[in-house]
Amino acid sequence: MNILKIVRSASSLRAYLANRSELKVGVVPTMGALHKGHRALLDAARQECKFVVATSFVNPLQFDREADLASYPRSRDEDMAIFEQAGTDVVWEPSFADVYPDNFEARITMGVAGKKLEGASRAAHFDGVATIVCKIFNLIKPQMAYFGQKDWQQTRIVQKLIYDLNFDVKLRVIGTVRDVDGLAVSSRNILLAPDQRGSAINLYKALNVGVQSYHNGQTDCDVLRQEMLRVLMLDDHINVEYLSIADAFELVELQNARNPAVFSGAVWIGKVRLIDNVLCGIDIEGSMDAT
Repeated sequence: MNILKIVRSASSLRAYLANRSELKVGVVPTMGALHKGHRALLDAARQECKFVVATSFVNPLQFDREADLASYPRSRDEDMAIFEQAGTDVVWEPSFADVYPDNFEARITMGVAGKKLEGASRAAHFDGVATIVCKIFNLIKPQMAYFGQKDWQQTRIVQKLIYDLNFDVKLRVIGTVRDVDGLAVSSRNILLAPDQRGSAINLYKALNVGVQSYHNGQTDCDVLRQEMLRVLMLDDHINVEYLSIADAFELVELQNARNPAVFSGAVWIGKVRLIDNVLCGIDIEGSMDAT
């Protein structure tokens, strides 16, 4: 088993990576609170790369609600054990000041790509994602970057960054990891009360109702969204933020469903916000490029 190295400053990270430029480096960016989905990313990176770097940093630029940032789960000891068990070589665990020192002003602005779906509800979220991902790519200079399908829009944002800013990085998307009942594993699941756990699975059920109806021949997206909404409205614990049927790569809302598509949504269960998606007409096994 590899001995896990933890570094905190950007200068220490650069120094540690200086003699590894000849290795195939994979990076797994995380905000900690690791779960089975993160482990799947780490396992894929370990299998495919000679050197695996992970990050553990709760990025405040991704949060537009102070309460959401404050309540984000932290589990450092458990996280480091998972990193080590997965054979991670080094974890960058910076402080806020390490990442955003005094007088830090630069931001990446994502434009149209960051204003749809999740971006419509979370104004600067993807600008924050893009800023930290650019810093990670510049510092680590990986050949491979590993992200999960569950945050599908995020993978499209990262792919656009790679293309637009000419990063020499290959994006690898790993399929959503689910519990036995189908609920997508998420760091926020731990915030669900026991009586809310049963409600959480209904978003995935609703998305699958829409997908199945599409496979059965229904293509009118207004009808498909209504079918999904009816499933969610049966549960009084759920408040629906949005339901979407969009082009899987461009994320443009569709009037008539066709492949490749992503059925997605966001719901609130009490104070917990959950997202999920189901892809149609896409094989995400292996490296993916936006076309």
